[in-house]
Amino acid sequence: MNRTCAICKTGKTLNDFYNGGSWFCRDCLKKRDIDGRNNLTDNYIKSRIYRITGLSRKDMHYSIVDEMRNWIIKCDNLKVKNLRECYQCNEIKPTKAFKRTMNYCKKCTYNKKKEHEKKQAVNLEDSYVKKCIKGITGLAPHEMHPLLIEEGKDILKNVDIYNNHPELRLCYTCNKPKKRKLFVRSVCRECTKKRDNKSRKVHRDSCSDEYIASLFCNHGSPLKRADIPKGLIDIKKEEIKLKRLIKIKKENK
Repeated sequence: MNRTCAICKTGKTLNDFYNGGSWFCRDCLKKRDIDGRNNLTDNYIKSRIYRITGLSRKDMHYSIVDEMRNWIIKCDNLKVKNLRECYQCNEIKPTKAFKRTMNYCKKCTYNKKKEHEKKQAVNLEDSYVKKCIKGITGLAPHEMHPLLIEEGKDILKNVDIYNNHPELRLCYTCNKPKKRKLFVRSVCRECTKKRDNKSRKVHRDSCSDEYIASLFCNHGSPLKRADIPKGLIDIKKEEIKLKRLIKIKKENK
């Protein structure tokens, strides 16, 4: 079945028309769009305004059409000079200051992202709480139980309360409010001491090179760990292992 195009007046198949219901063939519509873009015709300008605002052609005042035409001309002139205008700060910047086809410069994009994150933190949205839990536990968001998310919200509420407190602060490890003098960064000294003792015990039990080197550097020794040769560390390690074996055998007798 053939159909005659209303523009070029030639008979074509229905596949040459959009959706089979248009009276203008694909080639003529493409040519009309290209000519409208090059000449900035009223029909092209109105179609751009409709795509952006959703206004019908009857509601478009001629001042809106002229303003849109001037804006397109301005953008074309900037594009020739490798420049673009940011939609947020309205500053003209080089194209390197933008990310691909985004209409906001990198600086404004970063500021918008920070504002969005701040808004999430103030409202304690689920996405922000999941991000905090993932940073502490390493769990993926889909692995988090709803009760864990609610518990995280309660902890974050306490953090916000004690952040503005003049004397107290919330420890991120034991989740208990303590005096600000007893803190090392965001962890209280008691929790810091427990963590250090635990790591020292692991190094001591495994006879690691760090533990052996620290034995030579203790008691006011001027030596540093980097000054201890590897061979001396290995000899000392074997000596400590032998002493431990002898002690275990004596205790078993």
